[in-house]
Amino acid sequence: KDGVNLTNSVKFAGADSTNLTINSIIEDDAGVYSAIVINSNFSVTNQANLLVFIPPQNFNGIITNANQLSLRFSGTANHSYILQITTNLTSPVIWKSIFSNSTDVGGDWQFTDTNLNESQKFYRAVGQ
Repeated sequence: KDGVNLTNSVKFAGADSTNLTINSIIEDDAGVYSAIVINSNFSVTNQANLLVFIPPQNFNGIITNANQLSLRFSGTANHSYILQITTNLTSPVIWKSIFSNSTDVGGDWQFTDTNLNESQKFYRAVGQ
């Protein structure tokens, strides 16, 4: 991973076999993985990128004095999320994308909805 041999790694047990399984994956496991196949005649190296992102966590909403809804959540740092809304959760639910933005370096994301005209509104954030 990222140029470091994982053969003796406890987390990546079996890194020297034909399959690599990563259990309990976390953000720090993201990186460039290289597989090297060697026999007596040749050697081949192949690389793959592993991307890991955290779904939005701790989605909070606060209605301000100005009749605005401030939404915040924590996610993966510098990762893009799309905010979607619907006014009805009866099937088929039709989600409308209203905002797309990336989290900051700490993984924080925020949006202020100034259009609170509907009697009810449901929100979801989706990783992009």
